[in-house]
Amino acid sequence: MRPAPPPLEGDIIKLVAVGSVIWFALFVVAWFMRDSLTDDGRDWWPWCALAGSGLGLFGLWYCRHLQSARDD
Repeated sequence: MRPAPPPLEGDIIKLVAVGSVIWFALFVVAWFMRDSLTDDGRDWWPWCALAGSGLGLFGLWYCRHLQSARDD
C-alpha cells in the first residue's frame, strides 16, 4: 500500500468568501422567485440561502481569527 500524499494547502479565506457570496446570490435569486416558491411549498429556500450566507460570514471571521492566531 502506498503512503498517503501530503494535504494540499489552499487559501481557505478566499474559498469561504466565495462560498458566502454564492449563498447570498442564491438568496437574491430565491427572493425574486418567492411567489412561485411559495406556490410549490418551498418558501423556506430563501431563508436557507440567507442562513448559508450568514454562516459563511461567521466562517470567514473564524478562519481569519485562526490564521491570525497561527501567525503570532
